[in-house]
Amino acid sequence: MNEKTLAERLRMAMKKTGLTQAKLADAAGMTQPSIWKLLNGKALSSTKLIEIAKVLRVRPEWLSEGKGLIRENEKENLEKNISYDDIFSVAVYGKNGPTGEKVLVPDLVKSKYCRAYRLDINSGCADAPAGTLIVVDTEEIPGTGDLVYACINDTMSVYRFMQGGMFGFLSVDDLRIPLFELTSKSSLIGVLVYLSRSLRRR
Repeated sequence: MNEKTLAERLRMAMKKTGLTQAKLADAAGMTQPSIWKLLNGKALSSTKLIEIAKVLRVRPEWLSEGKGLIRENEKENLEKNISYDDIFSVAVYGKNGPTGEKVLVPDLVKSKYCRAYRLDINSGCADAPAGTLIVVDTEEIPGTGDLVYACINDTMSVYRFMQGGMFGFLSVDDLRIPLFELTSKSSLIGVLVYLSRSLRRR
């Protein structure tokens, strides 16, 4: 691994833990735009790096400067660091409601409004290919850059949210595809608070 910038290291650590910008910001006592600036190289440091490292379970020295091991025991899988006191179960939903399946996710994203969905097709966002299991908070308000789950033209998929207009806009990673403006008839299901391809089932 050779992540040269803070933005690259932060992106990698967030991907391993599955935390979104909004959830990381909340857990570290920051604003979501502050995390966005770090991820996009608009800010090169933060007074909250120790808090961010703690939430992401990485060493502050590695996160801030790229020095040393990522964790105390670099071979240790992040999932093994999560005790059963730090997880809760979320019901998996399909297009027609609950499927009866449940998944275990970190307590950091705990909310009574959480629902899990399994993606059957590739979304337009590289972070959420087919087979990914996502957890959304149906009551969280999305911010610019957040991944959201929405039903557009009877197709459920993951999009990137952008503030603007009456209800906001949805975009995908392919810049050739125009923004989709949300309306009162659009179905924004929730903001992604966790995603994984290997969540444990219960």
